Amino acid sequence: MYRNLCYVADFFAHEENYGGAAMVDKAIMDRLNKKFDLISYKNIKPIRNDTFYIIANRSLFPRDYLNSFKRNQYIIIEHDSQFDKGRPGTNGRNPYMYNTEGIVPNEFKQDLEFYKKARKVFLQTDFHKNLFHLNNIEGNLESLKSTIFSNEDFELIRKVNKMNITPSRKYCILNSNVWLKGTPQAIEFCLHNNLEFDLIQPNKDRGQFFSKLSEYSTLVFFPLSPESCCRLVMEAKMLGLNIITSKNYGASTSDWFKLSGEKLISEIQSLNDKSITIIEESLC
Repeated sequence: MYRNLCYVADFFAHEENYGGAAMVDKAIMDRLNKKFDLISYKNIKPIRNDTFYIIANRSLFPRDYLNSFKRNQYIIIEHDSQFDKGRPGTNGRNPYMYNTEGIVPNEFKQDLEFYKKARKVFLQTDFHKNLFHLNNIEGNLESLKSTIFSNEDFELIRKVNKMNITPSRKYCILNSNVWLKGTPQAIEFCLHNNLEFDLIQPNKDRGQFFSKLSEYSTLVFFPLSPESCCRLVMEAKMLGLNIITSKNYGASTSDWFKLSGEKLISEIQSLNDKSITIIEESLC
């Protein structure tokens, strides 16, 4: 075991209101802190030889700095597709911009040695892992089978479910200003099919957001990028909502997607516990 264990990311949960990646990082760090003395930072600091690194979102790190980690031991918690640097003028990380298969041309790939040299590269779902295989990203790839939730989120969702809120027959759409979330496409679907819907706002208060979501019978969601998993649809299904969606991202293609309510909560809790154990073992 290394003397120091450090979690590295562009942003952490206290700096973002609704970021799924930051929520996952916080959930992982909270659980690891029960067994390890974990430190974290996002600023560029000297890389120490006596430190093992857990590297999550890193798109803001200069390439030279990122590559310098390769001299150390590290694992990667991959939240999207950061091997895709994108065409000039784009932010990348969206393999669907090139073709429907999500295969990125070689000239737009990056950090291939960074993945290859990692002790482990943890992907959110089997879909996410398969996307890496399709793009010939070499490395010790492992699927976590699901995104990681905090125990607090599980408790909040169960609390809302116990309230027995009677949902309206309206459909709901997350009013996201991130174009990859496909809000205009979901609106167009509802309008075309004469479905009554509401736009619901993101809310950093998780309990309030879950309560609002539970007021609806169905969530409509059509992402425009190959999302590694998608917390939103998981939360909706845990709350008992039906989902109208596509089969182009991690959650909708997972075996557990057929479950809902308490059965889904219990299944994801079990998968999360196994995933944390796997991550812990990779640190030793």
